Amino acid sequence: MTDAAGRSIKKLLVARRDAAQADFIAAVHDYDRQARIVDDLDRALCEADVNLENSAGPSVQTKHRRYLLATRFSETARLEAVRTRRDAARAALEEALSAKISFELLG
Repeated sequence: MTDAAGRSIKKLLVARRDAAQADFIAAVHDYDRQARIVDDLDRALCEADVNLENSAGPSVQTKHRRYLLATRFSETARLEAVRTRRDAARAALEEALSAKISFELLG
């Protein structure tokens, strides 16, 4: 392999690694943000439960709690999707790093 070809391959591997790293970092931030949303909904549900116990008119509180439960369910599903994306981004980053290291060891 010529030096020019080796440099071109190395540049491609570095670009692939950098892109995978940026995607992984973005996925981690998305996961953290989504996890905070689910945590906030859990706290709101706890407060709704306390309010329901202390309320004289539970019908409004019950509707609010049902809304919170439905929202939490959908946000938890989003959290799972973001977790899957984060795990895929981690695998892509590991693969890119492995390819770069393998190339450097061979070259």
